Amino acid sequence: MRMLRLHLPPNLPAAAARDAIAVKLECDPNAASAPSLVPALALLQRWCGTPTPPKFLQLDRAQLDEIITALAGLPAFFWINRPGAAIAWEGPQLSGVSEHLVEKTQIPDANFQTPALQPKTQDAKLR
Repeated sequence: MRMLRLHLPPNLPAAAARDAIAVKLECDPNAASAPSLVPALALLQRWCGTPTPPKFLQLDRAQLDEIITALAGLPAFFWINRPGAAIAWEGPQLSGVSEHLVEKTQIPDANFQTPALQPKTQDAKLR
């Protein structure tokens, strides 16, 4: 086992939409930690409040995105149902994961028209 492995659920799109992503952690506190892991280990310690993180935790989209950024490019993320192969990176994005962590912005209806504003008249001010 490597020092740190994060196993993501196969239902990630649905879990991300609920903002509740279950993550299985494998963390060996006895292994020498590489300097590249320190930012992610610090995040986990801050979120969990313990020196050693639990085996399972629930992250929201922002937290998962934050730890992905902290571990960018490292083979630390795996699908729980495919633990033998690290999830591929596409630049700074984790393939099949990062796209589900973006907040969906509401697209306005193309047929929606804002009501016209009526200018205030001098009469309205006198009333």
